[in-house]
Amino acid sequence: MVQKLVLIFILFMTTQSIEAHLDPEYARKKIGANKALKIATSQIQRLVKEQRIGTSWLKATHLKSGVKEFGAEKEWVVTFQNKNVDDKRRKKLYVFINIFGDFVAANFTGR
Repeated sequence: MVQKLVLIFILFMTTQSIEAHLDPEYARKKIGANKALKIATSQIQRLVKEQRIGTSWLKATHLKSGVKEFGAEKEWVVTFQNKNVDDKRRKKLYVFINIFGDFVAANFTGR
């Protein structure tokens, strides 16, 4: 009887570990809006440090955060506005974070 229980336990554990290896997203947790905002803010700091965007973006205002679908993928889109930029096409910066917290991209178009 004990041997059967041990065997069942081993089989159960084996199937669980195989499932985790087959699906790499299995162990990853999805992030919420607050975490997406923190990640996006840190990415703005990185972009400023790399001189890809101006230092005035460090004082940009957070407008909104939301999840958008891009084909089969879902991503957080965190939108910032910089009132110190004269070019209307560059007043808003969109930072894209996948639902697991990985930086995807940043641009001024939102696409």
